[in-house]
Amino acid sequence: MFALGLAVILIAGWGRPVGRDPASAATQNPGQIKGAPGFAGPAPLLDLAKLLPGRADLQDWAPKDKPQIYKGDDLFLYIDGGAEIFHEYGFRQVITQDYANPAGKTITLDIFEMATSECAYGMYSFKIGAKGKSLPIGQDASLEDYYLNFWKGRCLITITGPDGGPDSLSGIERIGRSVDAKINFEGPRPALPGVLPKTWAGTGRTVYVRGILGLQNIFTFFARDVFLFKEGVASDHGLLKVFVLRYSDADEGRKRFAAIKDAFQKASAYRDFQELPGGIFKVEDAKGNAIFGAAFEDCLGLVVNRGSRSAAAEIFDILKRGRAALPSAPRTPR
Repeated sequence: MFALGLAVILIAGWGRPVGRDPASAATQNPGQIKGAPGFAGPAPLLDLAKLLPGRADLQDWAPKDKPQIYKGDDLFLYIDGGAEIFHEYGFRQVITQDYANPAGKTITLDIFEMATSECAYGMYSFKIGAKGKSLPIGQDASLEDYYLNFWKGRCLITITGPDGGPDSLSGIERIGRSVDAKINFEGPRPALPGVLPKTWAGTGRTVYVRGILGLQNIFTFFARDVFLFKEGVASDHGLLKVFVLRYSDADEGRKRFAAIKDAFQKASAYRDFQELPGGIFKVEDAKGNAIFGAAFEDCLGLVVNRGSRSAAAEIFDILKRGRAALPSAPRTPR
């Protein structure tokens, strides 16, 4: 029986009735990612300044200095060494504003506009940890130490306080709720994490990934990108990790599966490649991790554990059932 403590973070969303992201019809099908089939150009940028809380919205906190806006590659000027992952998730622009209280403490608010709501959700899932406290802000929110992250529509919001004191945490939440109230639209979350059953929810970390940087943050299989997937979900539980990578259709999925098996067989970092019953392959790395792979429909599944073949096979069965239950609506293109 599968009893390895596998779980995923599925934080319950909350929010008063709001409208749909006005760009969602354009961004979700076929997407706002340049090069996607049917791409008709990006939606107009949001006026992020309208989402900033003013002095009247807050009690003991007030805007400090003028806000700064960074668009496109200018993000590298603001985030040193971390801008690449934002671009992988479809970054468009960010506005940053500091707030100060009478005691001289400062809270920093960052509002990121991403290409789609799926992108915003994905970057949110990448940023949060497994130990955060869920809050009823936006569509999902997580407070950990003195960092609050939440997403709503195609906006990702990060609020950073000076410390974990009561006045700082109160200010962080107040600023967050004010921004939430000013964003009058929501957007759909990606469907792919639905391959993971709700009964797995509880512990661990689940990340919706849109490229190799997000994948390698969880586990590095190869130095280069041999997977070439459109979207994926990674469920990290320490010694046990589960990945589902999705392709444009079943034919591409089968071709990539064959290429990935070949890459594992030829890579010097892996040993003892085996073809197992049920279309599963197994290989081991130098650290003693067993890596199992299987293809189903338009997806590739990977399980990394300490060598339990039966547990891997059961996980693949669960993932296959989850994939079969997914809606047939178009996915967010890469």
